[in-house]
Amino acid sequence: MAHDYFTIASHPAGADADGVVTSRVQLAGEFDIDSRDELAGRLLGIVEADAAARIVVDLHQVTFIDSEAIGALIEGHLAADRAGIAFRLASADGVVKRVLTVVGLDYLFDPPPAHG
Repeated sequence: MAHDYFTIASHPAGADADGVVTSRVQLAGEFDIDSRDELAGRLLGIVEADAAARIVVDLHQVTFIDSEAIGALIEGHLAADRAGIAFRLASADGVVKRVLTVVGLDYLFDPPPAHG
């Protein structure tokens, strides 16, 4: 769904390079209290669909995130954990990466791509 200041794009579950069935969620824009319910709903919907072994939330295009949106990420992570689904955050940059690190969610970061 597209809004004036944020978008959430879900991609169908499919096998990634490691052969693990992964659902990808691409976020873009600013995530705050107004996006919380939609973000949580989307993440919980993916968990409930039970089609993936891993959920990856791509934060590369996120320019702002507040405590409400972080709460939605945590809610998605906890639901995934209860369902036995790995939950990872990918490509966080700048202030978004710093905020997630400060609140202690850096353990969810996917490792950076290997450079060869």
